[in-house]
Amino acid sequence: MKLHAEVEIVNRALATHNMKGKGKKVKSHVALGKKPLPDGKQELFIMVTNAQNKQGCKYQIHKNIETVFTKLVGEGKTTIRMKEPAHDICMKGDPIEVKSFLSVLKKVLSGEDVGNLTLSALQPLSNKQIAGPKRKLTVSKRSEYPVKEGFPQSLTQIKISSIRLAKIDSRLLKLVNLTDLDLSDNEIESLPENFDALHSLAQLNLANNSISTLPRGFCTGLMAKSLKLLDLGNNKIKLLPNYFCHLKELVTVKLGSNELTLLPPSFGRLSKLKHLTVCDNQLKILPGSFVSLRLENLELSNNPFDEGDARIISNKLEPVSSLLELSAKSVVKNKIRYDPEDMFPQLQRYLDSCMSCPCSEPVWNNVARALVKLHLSRVSSSVSCDGLREVCMDASLCSTNCLNLFITNPFAF
Repeated sequence: MKLHAEVEIVNRALATHNMKGKGKKVKSHVALGKKPLPDGKQELFIMVTNAQNKQGCKYQIHKNIETVFTKLVGEGKTTIRMKEPAHDICMKGDPIEVKSFLSVLKKVLSGEDVGNLTLSALQPLSNKQIAGPKRKLTVSKRSEYPVKEGFPQSLTQIKISSIRLAKIDSRLLKLVNLTDLDLSDNEIESLPENFDALHSLAQLNLANNSISTLPRGFCTGLMAKSLKLLDLGNNKIKLLPNYFCHLKELVTVKLGSNELTLLPPSFGRLSKLKHLTVCDNQLKILPGSFVSLRLENLELSNNPFDEGDARIISNKLEPVSSLLELSAKSVVKNKIRYDPEDMFPQLQRYLDSCMSCPCSEPVWNNVARALVKLHLSRVSSSVSCDGLREVCMDASLCSTNCLNLFITNPFAF
């Protein structure tokens, strides 16, 4: 049984003499191993090996472990207190790997037949074995790209930038442990539909490419539950589809220096969003749902915003909505989950086109539209918008009550 972790060996004997050790965690290889004895039995050890001590430190297990501290095992932390020598082996690693290691150790301490357990041979390790699985990869030259060897499954962070990459490697989409992917400063024009396979991805940087559209699978798959930062700055995006708003875990979105003329009608659904950059685009108005946001930073500079007065644009309100709209409203309000194969593509596109009234009611065709002045300080603590304090937003009003409220007081929303 092997574990790669940051390890600190604390000598308790020093504390009794009011002395302190170095107190530094070192990347180490920790193994539960066995050593055959002349009488046919086996002696069990914990062996800690690192770059400073390639021969390793051996700790006998039998009747030599005073206690195992597991209170913080959920964070990947544990401490094994040895009797002789009086050392504490303090470890921090992957929570799942640490739990597996402790599970095997528990079986060893309970006297379970070690023949049925996977234990290591106690022998010196190579530098590669000590270093453990590769977690980070940086490619800044085309010659460094792993064309033949591929990408290790253990990778959590990848940066491939400034190598004129024109297409996203399909092998990248199979790295289930990946949390941070940087493909900035390349020549990527399109994104694969199955980007959602990266269900652990938290940060994605696609800035300074030539991307013009976002596929549906990019926004509605498993990645929607993990992605917190998305940088699409300096691309060629003219329109963000409404299904972009399925990325509800986003905290930071960067859309500066694109060709955007509108933001999605349901942009206000991004309830966790705190930092938004949409400078250097072609925005004239903001979507009505924008009023639902509570941002910390908002960057809207260099956009040709409409500075006209509040006014009604159109009124298509009917006493009763169509059966299609009533059904769609029920799906959205009750948060009914559906997959693309559950319905015709036309119905899927109809659901994706949902707009939100400032009262949060979903609307489609039975709607009145009005330009409403939005005070930017209402949605963000810090605002940069070329000195403008308020801009127009396109409010989709769901009912006569909301329309009358707007007519009576355009600032009510």
